Amino acid sequence: MKKLLDTGKIALWAPFAVAIVVVVVTFAFAWPHVRDYSLLEVPFHSWYVFVISGLLAVLIAVLAVIATRRLKEREKEIRRLRKQVEEMEEEILFR
Repeated sequence: MKKLLDTGKIALWAPFAVAIVVVVVTFAFAWPHVRDYSLLEVPFHSWYVFVISGLLAVLIAVLAVIATRRLKEREKEIRRLRKQVEEMEEEILFR
């Protein structure tokens, strides 16, 4: 867990965890009322909540993709800098 927190990967999993909770809670509240309505008889506010939940899930996914890309860019930069440091150390040691 410490390694997961240190690398910043927890920031990638948190939005997915939130999205899963939102979906599960939405279905949990909707499930008892499934027999009460047909698809076209669903009240407007139910569709409104469904659309808002979908937009929230899309937003979370987009933010997760952006965070993943930034994390990968940072890792590449760190690898590049480490390689430069190693090359400089070798140069200093072999002089």
